[in-house]
Amino acid sequence: NTDGWVSRKRELGFSETAATLVFMFGTVELLSEESYYNFVRSKYPNAKIVTASTSGEISDQVHDEQNILVTAIQLDKTPIEVQSLNQSEVHDSYELGAKLAKKLSDHNLKHILVISDGQLVNGSELVKGIRSETSTSVSITGGMASDNAQFVKTLVSVDEIPSEGNVVLVGFYGENIKITYGAKGGWDEFGPHRIVTKSIGNVLYEIDGKNALEIYKRYLGEKAEELPGSAL
Repeated sequence: NTDGWVSRKRELGFSETAATLVFMFGTVELLSEESYYNFVRSKYPNAKIVTASTSGEISDQVHDEQNILVTAIQLDKTPIEVQSLNQSEVHDSYELGAKLAKKLSDHNLKHILVISDGQLVNGSELVKGIRSETSTSVSITGGMASDNAQFVKTLVSVDEIPSEGNVVLVGFYGENIKITYGAKGGWDEFGPHRIVTKSIGNVLYEIDGKNALEIYKRYLGEKAEELPGSAL
């Protein structure tokens, strides 16, 4: 059922058939329904369609949940290249990033946008792998898919019904595009200062010689039943 689609903004001169790149964000449940993808494909027949599950969608100043949000982009002077790979095809997330970056043409590459599975992929290692095969002059931004903090599965794809374990890279090329970016952490201090006594990469095991999960449970109290989501 594709009834209920609402167009919130349309730029003068935009053409559905000339759209270059489409982002399709929504819940795991909605994105799993083939009819929605087929409808978007029919609207933008020549675009690369990148799909990812989220914990909410933002349109202008509106934050939506339980919806699908589609953003279509028409690039008249900027070529793009889109590559994807599944976590199951490699040994680890670092290799996944490195192999994906190698698949992108590096000639006149200006920026890489990363859309990654958020449950099966280690984001830190993924980015290290991408950077290992990319010039430092190329900027890299992006994000990881979500499932509304359920921590069960996330979905990502390009030009197909989304599935688990996928990572998509969008490369932007040429001199006609300028991309800048900024980042700000949203974490606050929690409890007294402690020392991490055991970790592997970005995975935390012990704090002050004690099991990290047990410490979190002690501080969260009844909210511990909602882990891992309540730790956010």
